[in-house]
Amino acid sequence: MALQTPTGVNVIVLDRTGGGFVVRTPCGATSYITGGARISPVRVVIDPGHGGPVDTGAVGANGLVERDLNMRVARIAQGELERRGISAALTRTANYPSRLPVRAAFADDIGAELLVSIHHNAPAPGPSPLP
Repeated sequence: MALQTPTGVNVIVLDRTGGGFVVRTPCGATSYITGGARISPVRVVIDPGHGGPVDTGAVGANGLVERDLNMRVARIAQGELERRGISAALTRTANYPSRLPVRAAFADDIGAELLVSIHHNAPAPGPSPLP
């Protein structure tokens, strides 16, 4: 089971206790929350690669940051899937770090049929005989 916290972070529920939930945070720690919206089982989990202030991914010569582009593409893909009747969720919903094992576990825990990770490469500029 997974929840979206009141602050919009998707987390995995490890246990229900009292009036709340013990959850696995995106960084892999455990925490306790008292509320959130249940994320129903989804068919596709989209992972906008990178995230947070340290793991930016590639930065283009024009200043375009990969983690930001990945998030934009992931949100567009999620919207398009849902428009077509295919349920989808994101592994991260904002600019924060998330460990790779937590991303994979999120997809497993909500019963996704498919996990798609979005990345953009930024090769070193210069002449190349290859496309």
